[in-house]
Amino acid sequence: INKEAIQQFLEQIKYPIYHMDFESWRAAVPEYDGHWPFRQVCFQYSVHVAREPGVEPEHYAYLAEGTHSSNLEFLESLLSVLGNEGTILVYNKSFEGPRLKELMEEYPQHEDAIEAVLDRIVDLMAPFRKNYRLPEMEGSYSIKYVLPALVPELSYDELTIGNGGDASAAFYNLGKTADDLNVENTRKALLEYCKLDT
Repeated sequence: INKEAIQQFLEQIKYPIYHMDFESWRAAVPEYDGHWPFRQVCFQYSVHVAREPGVEPEHYAYLAEGTHSSNLEFLESLLSVLGNEGTILVYNKSFEGPRLKELMEEYPQHEDAIEAVLDRIVDLMAPFRKNYRLPEMEGSYSIKYVLPALVPELSYDELTIGNGGDASAAFYNLGKTADDLNVENTRKALLEYCKLDT
C-alpha cells in the first residue's frame, strides 16, 4: 500500500460524492436509427450520494422499461441527480466517460451539462492498479475482486446477476420474456447488481 499515492488520490475527492455506475446493452445488428454495430446503449444507472462524511448515502436508480426506451430519458434522469458540485466517482471511467460523450453528440442541447459532469469524474479504479494491492485481490484490480477484499461482508457471489455481461444479456432478453414474474424478478436482480457496484 503506497500511502503517499493514496493520500494524493483522496485529496482530489470533494463532497458531496456521487458514486456512479452504468449498465448497457449492445447488439451486432443496430436496432434503432443512429445506432451502430455493438453500440453500448445505457439502460441503467445507480448513484449513491454521500453528502458529507459519516452520513448515510442517498440512493438513486434508473432502469429502462425496455430496449425501446430513449437514451434521452436515461440522460435527463441521470443529470437530475448529479448536482452541480462535488466529485463523481466511477470504477473504470473508460466505460462511463465514452458513454457520456456519445450521449453528448446525440443530444447537443445537454453538451454543457455533460461536459461539467465529465470534468468532475474521478476513477476509483486508479489506486488499485498499482498503489493498493492485497493478496485477497488475487492480482486483479477489478471491482469484483477489490470489493470483497476490502469489505468481506459485501460480495457478488450471492447475487442472481453478478457481472456486467450477465446484466446486459438479462436486460436485452426481457423483451423476449412474456412471464410477468420473470420480468419482475429480473428487474429486481438488475437493480440489486448495479446498486452493489456503487
